[in-house]
Amino acid sequence: MFAELASFSATSYLVLDDYQLIDNDEIHEAMRFFIKHMPDNLTLVVTSRANPPLGTANLRVRDLMIEIGNELLAFDNEETTRFFNQRVADGVDASTANALCTYVEGWPSALQLIAIQAQHQKRSLIQSAASCAGFNHAHLWDYLAEEVFDLLDAGTRQFLMKVSVLEMFNDELVHALTARDDALGMLESLNRYGLFIYPLEGDNNWFRFHHLFAEFLAHERQARIPQQQQTLHRQAALAWLKLESPHQALRHARYGKMMRYSPIFSTNMVGECLTVASYLPSKRPSPSWITSTCINIQV
Repeated sequence: MFAELASFSATSYLVLDDYQLIDNDEIHEAMRFFIKHMPDNLTLVVTSRANPPLGTANLRVRDLMIEIGNELLAFDNEETTRFFNQRVADGVDASTANALCTYVEGWPSALQLIAIQAQHQKRSLIQSAASCAGFNHAHLWDYLAEEVFDLLDAGTRQFLMKVSVLEMFNDELVHALTARDDALGMLESLNRYGLFIYPLEGDNNWFRFHHLFAEFLAHERQARIPQQQQTLHRQAALAWLKLESPHQALRHARYGKMMRYSPIFSTNMVGECLTVASYLPSKRPSPSWITSTCINIQV
């Protein structure tokens, strides 16, 4: 192949699509050799849902690689407006575009499905934005199942469904739900794989799912392991309580049907009494509060 490439002097591009489907180490090794020795007039373009094992760390340090990740691929408000104006007859105003962009977190495939649905149902994008909660997710779920979820091994699918009961999570919470000692390594691996897992800004080793992927996982959890949901919420409640995050613990305790209300006011946790903070939830709940309500937890 190098002999054939030597005959080309013009600038050339070689595109490898869906590289994440390759799991043969010999192919990876051959590609690393190819990258190391390929001619200067050739640019290699690799698209993949995961970071390919092609010696990318070395290329990054030598400034020989351009990376376009999830954040750069996501549409901003201006791009969303331009996208819909090119695809929908009645166009879109800025506020509607912003609402839709926020709902899907800039995910282009989801925006495309919303545009298609609006066209097929003969609805305006304003109507679609006003009823995002009632958006028909069937096509989106099919897409995520075919392109992402069904390609994972059974253990990873189980892991994701269990963790998805949490709005945000770290390795300690994940371990409580999955009993995996490699919880942090698993999260970091899935993040590198591009499975819609985002690290929380400013929080070390805290993560969340993309909003739509979280909805998809909740749908899969209800369909595939409905008998485990109550147990998962109970485990989550106790794990949050251990982290002194009573607001999150109470939410899961309710879903796990594990408590009796008691109109007692307290300022700390005593025995089996879960103290519920009166503050509003933030991205990562604080362990401090001013006034609180005591809830008796029945495990």
